[in-house]
Amino acid sequence: MFTCSFPYLFKRSALAVMILAVVLGVFFRMARVDYKIFWHDEVYTAIRSSGYVGQEVSDGLFQGQILSGADIRRYQQLSPDHGWGHTLHSLTTHPEHPPLYYLMVRGWMEGFGSSIAAIRSLSVFLAILALPALYWLWLEVFQDHRLAQWAIALFALSPIHVLYAQEARQYSLWTLTTILASAALVRSLRHNTLSSWALYGLTTAAGIYTSLFSVFTLFAQGIAVIVHERWCLTWKMGRFAIAACLACLSFTPWAIVLITNWDIFQDKTAWTRHVPPLSFLANQWMLHLTSTVVDWRLTLPWSFRLYTYGAFIAISALALVGVRLLWQRSRVAASLALGLILIPYLGLAVPDVLFGGQRSVSTRYFVSMFLGIQMAIAYATYYFAYHPSPTRQQWGRRITAILLTVGLISCAQSFFYNDWWNKGVSSRNAVVADVLNQSDRPLVIHSPGFSTLGQGDVSMGNLLSISHRVNENVRFLLVTDPIIPEIPEDVGDRYLYYPSDNLVQGLEDTYGLTAEPLPLDNVPLLKLVDSPGG
Repeated sequence: MFTCSFPYLFKRSALAVMILAVVLGVFFRMARVDYKIFWHDEVYTAIRSSGYVGQEVSDGLFQGQILSGADIRRYQQLSPDHGWGHTLHSLTTHPEHPPLYYLMVRGWMEGFGSSIAAIRSLSVFLAILALPALYWLWLEVFQDHRLAQWAIALFALSPIHVLYAQEARQYSLWTLTTILASAALVRSLRHNTLSSWALYGLTTAAGIYTSLFSVFTLFAQGIAVIVHERWCLTWKMGRFAIAACLACLSFTPWAIVLITNWDIFQDKTAWTRHVPPLSFLANQWMLHLTSTVVDWRLTLPWSFRLYTYGAFIAISALALVGVRLLWQRSRVAASLALGLILIPYLGLAVPDVLFGGQRSVSTRYFVSMFLGIQMAIAYATYYFAYHPSPTRQQWGRRITAILLTVGLISCAQSFFYNDWWNKGVSSRNAVVADVLNQSDRPLVIHSPGFSTLGQGDVSMGNLLSISHRVNENVRFLLVTDPIIPEIPEDVGDRYLYYPSDNLVQGLEDTYGLTAEPLPLDNVPLLKLVDSPGG
């Protein structure tokens, strides 16, 4: 009933539907901004923006002292003795992440504080700014306000953008800079003024300083310029080349940081060189594309497969139709959309297939692809919804109704969960925190090192993540391998979190304790109990 009523609503008042979709999209971006897990990567956003480096945090925490959650969180907050210089130094220790977003977070924290809501609100603000920016892009391409309204309505309820709007990472900023640079490019091709090309250069530079993968966007825009100029050398092509080169040259300071810290860069990105099965890669590629429109939490294997393959085929077909229709009306828009879709796949997926690796498994690396898909789908649905043929009108409006409905359901479903797939290695942290909060005077013991529970390399980030969700009665005892800590007598339940094998063996030998797994799936906690006869 809900879906079937949408065509009637479109016929009566398409504008009202578009406004409602945008209002709901803004609501989902803003509401409960601090509810979901502040996960591993977000923890390091707070740490680096506050001016700390990982080793400094580790040295300060792993002293064998009893700590509270507040003690652990202090490294994710601004401190008078860690200023902007410390923040910049911290960012150089992770050169794979350009500094613009993290410096913005630092300034935002100066004004609004270091709480989860405060830090994430910057991403929310940038995500909301992306809506008028996208409106501008469509106006530059087609000078059609109704089409621009149509496009931002579908964008507003795109589940992937809602997810990243509430994450303290650079993806909202990357989305915004990609849209702005694309709009500035189209404007420059129309007007060919120095001011418009200067604006394009500035927005492109901002994109490169947000993500290294903005180079994919630059290539897509270059293809759009070549197509627009019909493969001829023109003044517009020359000005594009100058603006793009100047934007790249502006990146020189950070390029020097990258080169100087190349070994660190290689170490921090080593995980991308692990080789997963090709079937896993293919499944991830499909999920990247479908998450622009639908993102449902399904638990049954058969339903998940049906949903993944069905959505992939439907969305791919609609996007292909959209690119073809765009080509008939605006070759620059069609080539831009197609480039934004294909170039990230060529740059990430093809090397994974040819040389091995998993560069392409992370959905967050495909921000430009999301925009290309949505450009194509928005134009296809609009084209049919306002086609002279009544039959095509009905199909266009019904498809749009389905897209808005599944987007709304996706956003609503995610709204009620405190974790989601984008939380990655921290997806079980809420469960861990719940176990600890329901325990009697719990003590959590942790020592970094090889753990049979896996993911020992992310254990500190996850520990800092959990510190935001535990009650004040939860205590932590952090030591370095191979030290075996002295366990206080005034504690209740004792847990090991991602324990090293040395720590487990040492506690069993020293105290006669046994480490038992909890009856929960994928929870990196062991409970210490007295050994029989101990």
